[in-house]
Amino acid sequence: MMNGIYRNIHKNTLSFEDLKDIFESKAVVINEGLQQNCDFLIIEMCRMFPNTQILSFYQSSNHYLSIFEQLKCTTPIIITPYDNKNPFSFNLDFPLIIDNSYSYFLHGGKKIDNGNVIYIFRAGSFQPKDLYLGQVIVELSSLKSGISNEIDGFIKIFDRENVYKEMKYKIRNNFILCIE
Repeated sequence: MMNGIYRNIHKNTLSFEDLKDIFESKAVVINEGLQQNCDFLIIEMCRMFPNTQILSFYQSSNHYLSIFEQLKCTTPIIITPYDNKNPFSFNLDFPLIIDNSYSYFLHGGKKIDNGNVIYIFRAGSFQPKDLYLGQVIVELSSLKSGISNEIDGFIKIFDRENVYKEMKYKIRNNFILCIE
């Protein structure tokens, strides 16, 4: 939901939730560029798709729990080897977020061909071959000019044939503000 304050900041804004149709029932690859942090996208995906599970090779469950508690959001099921759990021994359900897909595949994870799966590649670990994991690609990139008070970076949402959205983003009050 868009908070009214955003409309006063920039004329051409939208909520990330407005893009739900692009992601629904599709495999998604998120490429977190260097100097970016895609935790906000995990939050937005969990808001868009209730009952999401997170399979994390990135952080312990405490990392995610603290974020969701701070935002007063429904906490998803979090499975991670950092909590002494074997992530491959669980029955995974969809929608599913695999955080740090590079490590997931390094530890023997397999491509999941059915269901709504979101593969996250952290800190520049994305390789061109990873494009084939998803039907939709989300690419985060930083500003070429450095730091700005108005913009945190760029988001490009595309597939092999189309670019759905290219926009700037700013995170304010725990919501992502997308500026077209």
